Amino acid sequence: MAEFPKKLIEVAEQLENNRTPEMTTVRGFLDWFGAERRGFYVVQNIRSALDKLSITTDPDFESAYIDGLISFVRANREPSAAASQTPEPRPTETPVTVNPPAALVKGGIADPTQRIGKLASANKAPLAVKPDATLKEAVTQMLSHDFSQLPVMQNEREVKGVISWASIGSRSALGRPCSIVRECMDPHYEIEYDTSLSRPSTVL
Repeated sequence: MAEFPKKLIEVAEQLENNRTPEMTTVRGFLDWFGAERRGFYVVQNIRSALDKLSITTDPDFESAYIDGLISFVRANREPSAAASQTPEPRPTETPVTVNPPAALVKGGIADPTQRIGKLASANKAPLAVKPDATLKEAVTQMLSHDFSQLPVMQNEREVKGVISWASIGSRSALGRPCSIVRECMDPHYEIEYDTSLSRPSTVL
């Protein structure tokens, strides 16, 4: 098993003994393989190693945020008899068409799409204001951080809307000045974690 990083071998042994390996960041995981980026050949090499050891990461190391945590679990198939060897197929085994395409699909073709979930800002709590906060508080936050808008959130999981320079200005132009955030907020739009960054926006 010398062809695999020492830490990955330890992970395989822990899973084999029904123990839960320690989680690591994607960046740390790449470092096991002497890599800094998820390039085509790096991903192909890592997927090949994981496949031979019957291991998978959760979430997938290629699509996860670079500094996000991943865990290791057994792949949904029987482990290889010897991870460091490639035994000759027996006549009764499934034809050789199984493993090469699997390696090609999993490692040979990397997903080139840049997704929302890979952004640092998508992996930390956003700066937000509460619905009953004063307009002065919201404006101060926007000016201090050079933001054009802020989410209006009751708690870390409940989004009520969004307040922006446009929403404040539109009320003022209509003669409806507001003193608290809820009076100036507009509906919000949520984007899925795996949304492509290149997808045309439908929100103006």
